[in-house]
Amino acid sequence: MKLQKKETVSMVLKLEKLLKDIDSIFRIIYEKYHLNKEEVLILLTLWEKGPMTLKEMDQYENIKTYKRTR
Repeated sequence: MKLQKKETVSMVLKLEKLLKDIDSIFRIIYEKYHLNKEEVLILLTLWEKGPMTLKEMDQYENIKTYKRTR
């Protein structure tokens, strides 16, 4: 049981480090291109899936209505 708890703690710490790494990537992208996380995810989705309507895009990344005109 103690081994399982240690593994769980270890996995949580690894996950936390991974999240920090991901956040640092988005921070670098924002500093260089002035795109927030949501905008980057939208661009990556369009790159992978191709052109689509906003309604179709909502299946992948929920776009708030006030941001649709940006």
